[in-house]
Amino acid sequence: AFDADQHVWVDVLYEIFSLLPDNDKLVLLDMDMNQEDGRVTLKTKTVSSDTATEIVRSLQDYRREGSDSPRFQAGMGAQTNKPGEKYPFWQDLRITVLSDAPKKKKPSDG
Repeated sequence: AFDADQHVWVDVLYEIFSLLPDNDKLVLLDMDMNQEDGRVTLKTKTVSSDTATEIVRSLQDYRREGSDSPRFQAGMGAQTNKPGEKYPFWQDLRITVLSDAPKKKKPSDG
């Protein structure tokens, strides 16, 4: 039961990073993972103010093969603008890993 409740972070990070744009749009500054809460926080900076919003949308829309439930709940912390920098928009992306296992069918009563 303990192992079933643990996140396989290599797989989770692979899924998350496959949804991120390349480094001409985004730079990852720091990453924090919390096993108990199933949460990943990415400290990022981006070229455009819309990039983080697009990432959040992509994460929330993501479904693993065989599942019709979302894999992630995502949000963004307050965005800071530092004009004059190559990546002027700084923000935290907060991602929670959701249980998206297919629902088990109940045996029929008949």
